[in-house]
Amino acid sequence: AHTVPKSGSLRKIARDGHVYSFSFSLKGIAESKGKIRPKLVGLNKASTFTGFCGLHDNAVFSPIEKQPITFSQEQCFLFGYRALARECYTKLGSLSISDLMRETDKGKSRAHQQRTQAYSFFHEISTSTGVKDNEHHKSKYDKLLVDKNYSDVRAYVIELEAPPDIMASGGIFPEQDVHGNELQDFEDLGSILDHMNFASFAVNDNGAVVFQWL
Repeated sequence: AHTVPKSGSLRKIARDGHVYSFSFSLKGIAESKGKIRPKLVGLNKASTFTGFCGLHDNAVFSPIEKQPITFSQEQCFLFGYRALARECYTKLGSLSISDLMRETDKGKSRAHQQRTQAYSFFHEISTSTGVKDNEHHKSKYDKLLVDKNYSDVRAYVIELEAPPDIMASGGIFPEQDVHGNELQDFEDLGSILDHMNFASFAVNDNGAVVFQWL
């Protein structure tokens, strides 16, 4: 699945069939000595994740891939749903390497081992909490998708005069508003954090950024 449409959006900013993208793999970060640098990636691989099979990807997202973008509640929901699904996918992947992270201190000094184990502990706690929150929200989105009931969908759309140079899709748990006021307490691991999705993409010769929530 492409979190940013390949034909209608990524081609607008491609150079010789490639776009710049960031790799957050442990191998990539190690090779760049801790610095996350952009790399040219082919359009077939850019913004992809294996969260949906081809059949269901086409069936679910055809209203935003094959129909004119009108920013209807259904379309805004689908932009958000795809972003949320990817967040669930990547957090589950991050959680799955917890055991591997704990093994990376073998042969190191005691101080290094203590730092590694402390980091691994807090990584697993925070990531598992994120997985729990994401799956809570995705269960709600799944029901809306099956029922085709988009009455609770909310969105803020910014229309642009040209395709944005940076195209992305993802989800966040907003911690502060634009004035710096705290919205929710991230240290309260027992609560479910409120969630918001976003996507930036091309719309014909123009562009848009969509912020979506329930």
